Amino acid sequence: MNNKKNSVKFLKNLLPELKKNGIQILSWHHLNKEQIEFVDTFFNENLLPFVQPVILAEKKIKPFLNNGALYLALHLHSKDVVKPVSEYAIVKIPSDHLSRFVELPCKHAGIKQILMLDDAVRHSVRLIFPGYNILDSYSIKLTRDAELYIDDEYSGDLLAKIKKSLSKRSIGLASRLVYDRTMPKHFLSYLMNVFEITPMDLLPEGRYHNNSDFFRFPSFNLVGLKDPILPPIKISELEDAVSVFDKIKQKDILIHPPYHSYGVGHPII
Repeated sequence: MNNKKNSVKFLKNLLPELKKNGIQILSWHHLNKEQIEFVDTFFNENLLPFVQPVILAEKKIKPFLNNGALYLALHLHSKDVVKPVSEYAIVKIPSDHLSRFVELPCKHAGIKQILMLDDAVRHSVRLIFPGYNILDSYSIKLTRDAELYIDDEYSGDLLAKIKKSLSKRSIGLASRLVYDRTMPKHFLSYLMNVFEITPMDLLPEGRYHNNSDFFRFPSFNLVGLKDPILPPIKISELEDAVSVFDKIKQKDILIHPPYHSYGVGHPII
């Protein structure tokens, strides 16, 4: 439910407020001719080495999806068949290599137009599937088992065991599939078979995932739209002390982590 509410807030609150301040996040359906050429060039020059296209074939072809990485699942029809049947493919959204936000050329003064990297892939992915009609695309994210399995932790080198176990977290079994809730049931069922996911492991979300990337949204030097930086408050009595422990032996010192002023005064010493 919270994920659905966040999607509504994104559409009804965040996007309109950005637009009021001259920043537009465009859908790839609304690109003009110049922007279409720009996105196709951007795809060929920057995205093509990373998208890793794979045609799925049930459990015969099971691509390895990186833990927590973004992908597009494509619903395809072959152009060479009189009565085409549904086919499916996976391509990567390389947000681990490139910014999630692509600034578009814009002729309107004072306006900044942004295309999500996801939608740049959606728009230009047709270039790597020339023999297919792409009916639709849906964002997905696979989470892998991150449990640490350490047998008999009281014997041997525990640190070495933890390091070895951590190294396996990125290749663990698929444990959760986050997907666009508008995905049709036949497509979702197909993906569940491919990645051996159960209904308990499904998490429906909106069109975009990994929304923590918005912490790196371009600011365009619009300082007034950002929270003011809160400088750390120095506690000289502790910073100048040879030993913090000696100081707190003398008296209690009350601090307010993370040592920022919230308009109620400085930390009491």
